[in-house]
Amino acid sequence: TSIVNKEREKVEDEQLHVNAGLSKLKQTQENVAELKTGLAAKTIELREKETLANNKLQQMVADQNEAQKRKEEAEKMSVEVDRQQVAIAERKEKAQSELDEAEPALISAQNSVKGVKKKDLDELRNLKNPPKNIKLTLECVAIMLGEKSVEWADIRKLLAKTDFIPNILKFDGESSCHEIAISDFRICTNVQPLSHLS
Repeated sequence: TSIVNKEREKVEDEQLHVNAGLSKLKQTQENVAELKTGLAAKTIELREKETLANNKLQQMVADQNEAQKRKEEAEKMSVEVDRQQVAIAERKEKAQSELDEAEPALISAQNSVKGVKKKDLDELRNLKNPPKNIKLTLECVAIMLGEKSVEWADIRKLLAKTDFIPNILKFDGESSCHEIAISDFRICTNVQPLSHLS
């Protein structure tokens, strides 16, 4: 009986060790499964964060490229504006120089026109068949003043107007009508611009 008891105790002791081992193994398996679940969740979270980081990086690169593009466009526009300003300044300087050169002649011409007396106009008006150069000059004046007809009879009526001389003095050579008048005069008289004669 003593031997049987010892064997029973031995078996029971081994059974306890086996049960403890099985329990520990089960606990370990549960821990591993829990770790795997946590790892899977962490992996998904990591991938999501990686995707967000990549998207953010791509957006930053795109924004940087767009900013660089706008900067280059702004620099090009600035260069073009500077170039245009230089060109405008040169044209303005040239125009002012030409104006300064022409001003004495303009003043002289205005003084000459102011010196024309009514009796001089009456003498021209009384000419039934004026010399060609006089007729051509007065045709030019009539066109410049916006007259539609350059017939001598109509020019004579123009010469009789009291505002004939004042209108010549007030004539604006810079207006758009000026170019139209010059074009009309060339058509009427077959006069070519100087550039065509060079």
